[in-house]
Amino acid sequence: CDSSVTFNVQTGALPEPVIQGPALSGCIPFTANFIGNIVNPAYNYSWNFGDGSTANIANPTHEYNQPGTYDVQLIATNSTGCADTVTAQVTSFPVPEAAFDLWHGTDDYYANISTLTLTNLSTGGTGYFWTFGNNDNSQEFEPQYQYTEPGQYTIALTVTNQYGCRDITSKSLTVKLPEDLYIPNAFTPNGDNKNDHFSVVAYNINKFRINIFNRWGRIIYTSNDPTFTWDGKHNGADVMNGVYVYTVEATGMYGTDFNLSGTVTVVK
Repeated sequence: CDSSVTFNVQTGALPEPVIQGPALSGCIPFTANFIGNIVNPAYNYSWNFGDGSTANIANPTHEYNQPGTYDVQLIATNSTGCADTVTAQVTSFPVPEAAFDLWHGTDDYYANISTLTLTNLSTGGTGYFWTFGNNDNSQEFEPQYQYTEPGQYTIALTVTNQYGCRDITSKSLTVKLPEDLYIPNAFTPNGDNKNDHFSVVAYNINKFRINIFNRWGRIIYTSNDPTFTWDGKHNGADVMNGVYVYTVEATGMYGTDFNLSGTVTVVK
């Protein structure tokens, strides 16, 4: 005796899940862009990123903010309930911290005079690259440097670790030219071409005025030029030997004010 029965069997294609992307490792914060899975309403995807986070789309993006190696799991399910599972590892690397201090011994930094000392306070680095804002650089841990031209410079430090991760920090430095006046206290206008004139040595002075007085308080010489030279004459005649009072008012190119007074002795 024969009998038969017929029934339907439902089958469905099962996608092969993949965990792949342009990169599965990088420096924190590391963003993993997962690609390669088929986007189809009949397929369900369940991601576990290994750090407590999950997703339910074919090709998610996930950011790792802590260094470490994470076990990533993906389960792909079709409409019939068939499932496939794949795992992979994602690694996020630590980033060093760049930090440094500047020291040059004085309140102001002067070109060709001050020396810059750099104190490296970085952590987690294996390589160091300094730039000084003028095409000069150094790979020393704590270099010393001296600027030769005035200006506003940005000093930058790039710190790299063994994974190729890097951090950058920078500080600004104003480099000035020295502002100063040096005034002698005697000269000998006797025509021997030695110390025949009274003058000052002025460094980076923008505004200047000197008045020289006789013993009665009358101005016998005045000038607004910091490169002046006085030959010891007044109204074309030689002044007498003696002590003469001067006053100087000046302003440097960076705003330093000078209000000086003193005496100069004429000796023939």
